[in-house]
This record gives sequence, C-alpha cells and structure tokens, in this order.
Amino acid sequence: MKTEEDGTTVFAVAAPTDEVRDLLSLLEEADIDPRIVSLDTFGFTKLVSSALETKSDASGGQGCVALVDLGHDRTDITVMMDGKLAFARTIRRGAHQISRVLAKQLNVPEDQAHRTMVAHGRLLKPSEVDQLKKNPSNEQAKSALRMNDALRQGLEPILRDINQTLRSHEQLHKEPVEKLFREEWPTCAGLISSYTRPWRCPVIPSPRSWTMSPSPCGRHRTPPSTRAP
Repeated sequence: MKTEEDGTTVFAVAAPTDEVRDLLSLLEEADIDPRIVSLDTFGFTKLVSSALETKSDASGGQGCVALVDLGHDRTDITVMMDGKLAFARTIRRGAHQISRVLAKQLNVPEDQAHRTMVAHGRLLKPSEVDQLKKNPSNEQAKSALRMNDALRQGLEPILRDINQTLRSHEQLHKEPVEKLFREEWPTCAGLISSYTRPWRCPVIPSPRSWTMSPSPCGRHRTPPSTRAP
C-alpha cells in the first residue's frame, strides 16, 4: 500500500464470527473441513489492483493475472480477471517442506538444511548443470549438483499444485493466466522464477517490489490468517 505524507493506507478485512461459523457449517455438511480462514487472497487482490492502477502502463491490469505467494508453511495462489478475484487456493506446502527434503537428501539436520537453502536457494540453469557435470571429480561441483537435485525434488510437488490450480482456473473460466506474479518467502527467493518449465506465461516479481510497500495485510511477506472457530 502507498505511504502518504499524512500516514499509511492499511487494508483490513473483518467478518462477524457468527457468519463465519454458519459458512463453516455449510462446508461441513458438504464434507469439507477447512482448517484455516485466510485473508491472504483479499490482500493480494488489493495489492495487484492498486499497483496496476498506479503503474504507468495501466493497461497491464487488463486480462487475467495470478499471484503466487510461496510462504514458509503454505503457498497461496490468487487469480484475478480484470482486477477482480476469480479463483483462489491455498496449498499446504511451502519453504518448510523444501527444507525437510533438503535435510533428508543431504543427510543433515533440518535447521542446517534451512540455512543452506537461505544461502543457496536457487535452481541451477541447464547450462550451469552441464558445466558442472564436466567436472565429475570436483567436490564443489558434486555438492552443487546434489543441492540442485534436492531443491528440485522439494519444489516439484509445490509447482505441480500451482500448475494444476492455474489449469483448473483456465478450465472453469475459459481464460488462461497471462502473467504470473511471484511473491516468495525470503528463504527461497527466486525458486519459482528459476523453474520455468511448467509455466505458459511470463513470471515476474510481485507488484510489491514496484512500490517497495509493506504487506497488503500489514505483515512482512505472509499476511495473517485466522484459525477457523
């Protein structure tokens, strides 16, 4: 959100507890058991709409865009059509799950795997992999390739779910996503954009980086969620 001379605009969402409880009861009747009531989607929709409105090429806000927030414990996907929310999904996988895979594949404690991901959390380009494979006896090359394979293995399920979500939206609304904005947890910044195979559209930084503004829900990176009552 923009910060003006007279203060900062804050986007907030509130709902009566009774109404939320009634909605959850309806979901329960349909054998759906939500664990979290999340406000993220509203915040991200507002973020993208506001940023595109103030961006010089405002025409970029037309059409269908998606924002993927790769967080620590989960990944949120928000799809907007002409600035309005069209589709949303939360995946119960994030950077924490990638750290677990790294710990297992590298045979190190999970906290060490997490620190390693913070320092080296980037997938290698195919050309870089080919270059490293030319030195099979080099320990640094072997370590880099092993790290890359572990990151790819940890990221695959998340990317698969993101891709399936985008295809589900396309099937439902008959309109593909034209741009994919990435909003990534600092410990794995660049992972989504460095893995380009699944995407059928450009992957660009989140609109938050255009304005250097705080989180749409007032918290760094991952907006707050409220557990279901």
